[in-house]
Amino acid sequence: MKIINDVDLVQLQCALNSLAEWARQWQLTQLAISIDKCCILNIRKHVSSPHLSLYIVHCLLCRRQKI
Repeated sequence: MKIINDVDLVQLQCALNSLAEWARQWQLTQLAISIDKCCILNIRKHVSSPHLSLYIVHCLLCRRQKI
């Protein structure tokens, strides 16, 4: 997803919240999210702004510039 403005950021956070809720509902069947394996990956020439913070289940996702 391309993040151009704050609206895009809110939409992405809403999608992450929906994913977390879906995983919570299916937790009994072992479909939990491995949050410690999740991160923000920037794939672009310029580093994204430092205010970009995304969360899954209240856990701040770390940032990566390369794999």
